[in-house]
Amino acid sequence: MVLLVLQIFSSSFLEAQNSTVSVDQARIQFAQTLSLAMSNTAVRNFLKTEAALQFDQDYDVLYQVVKNKQVSPGQTFASLLISYAPSTIQNKTSFFNTDLCQLDPLLNISFPELANNIKVESWNTGSYVPLVAVVETTFDDQSTSNVKAYNSTGSLTSLSTSVEPTSLVAVVGPSERVMAVNPTTMVTSDGVQLSGIPSDYEILQNGGCFNFYVRKFINVTPPSGTGSESGDCQRDFKTTKDDLYQVTMRTAADRNWAEGFLGGKLEMEAHIFFAESGLNSSGLTEIVKSFSLNRDYYSNAWYTPSLEIFHWLPDTNGDKMIYYWIEDDKDGLSVEVPLSVSLKIKGVGISLGATLKFSAKDEACGSSIISYCDPANTPGTEYNTGRVKFKVRHLD
Repeated sequence: MVLLVLQIFSSSFLEAQNSTVSVDQARIQFAQTLSLAMSNTAVRNFLKTEAALQFDQDYDVLYQVVKNKQVSPGQTFASLLISYAPSTIQNKTSFFNTDLCQLDPLLNISFPELANNIKVESWNTGSYVPLVAVVETTFDDQSTSNVKAYNSTGSLTSLSTSVEPTSLVAVVGPSERVMAVNPTTMVTSDGVQLSGIPSDYEILQNGGCFNFYVRKFINVTPPSGTGSESGDCQRDFKTTKDDLYQVTMRTAADRNWAEGFLGGKLEMEAHIFFAESGLNSSGLTEIVKSFSLNRDYYSNAWYTPSLEIFHWLPDTNGDKMIYYWIEDDKDGLSVEVPLSVSLKIKGVGISLGATLKFSAKDEACGSSIISYCDPANTPGTEYNTGRVKFKVRHLD
């Protein structure tokens, strides 16, 4: 792993070029200004177009990437926001052009997909002006019941986090799918020291106060198995790889528990633990499969990522694996959970362990133990962690 936790900067105050202001104050000022600018049809059209691109596989618009794009002749997004900014914002030009990159580099405008097919593609920008909600640094999926929101006159109201709106809303908050990295020190804006860019991120934008990388939701390459082993289980008669075939959240309540509607699509990770070196294994090896999950997938609506795992050889990998599910909120690695499983390799019973690391703001969605002799012909065996349902099969 290339991430080494150096420190987590305080979210209360950061030094901007011309002033010292809290991240939350800056975020609120931005949200209020955006709500006023939403009265401009050109701004609405611009945001609809940018959000529909789904540059990170969700309806997101990263401010630092779009601020210098033209919205109307002679007007960039930043310059339009400056023209609508209330007088309470000091040094408006530097605030929107440079300060926000120091204060809140991952500042993001998202348009969460809501029930009844309410999404950005169906936004009638000619007439509808959405409410602008703001996610502050103290926001927590499990405990925050309301967030601040602003209407098109800049007036403050509130938005419940537990009741989905019946109309499209814009949400100002931090991106969970982008990483900002100082190219000189290789320290992220979250205070994490990198030894290299993680393989599941690719460059989004160079230059400015940070380099920006977007998560690709690719799959970490697992070890490749070769050969075959004979026996009485369905996997014994195949030389193909296992496949994480289908996934869904168990209920709508489980989906909302893992990621409220303000967070948009779910950033799902399956952490898979297994033996890699037969009886010489000293612990469990971990690989991660990650993907973006639409909010429509719960109960019996199955998403089919069909992610290849590897050819499971019980004499090498043991007769059991652990699948542990995380909804990732990208905020460091501050929680450690010890895991262990008793398995057999070549008829010898052993117990192997590992440590799962994730953020305190992530949602741990439970785990299931997969056995080699579970039915594996399509559609495979269905497992239930209590939050996530998923199917594992071997490829035909």
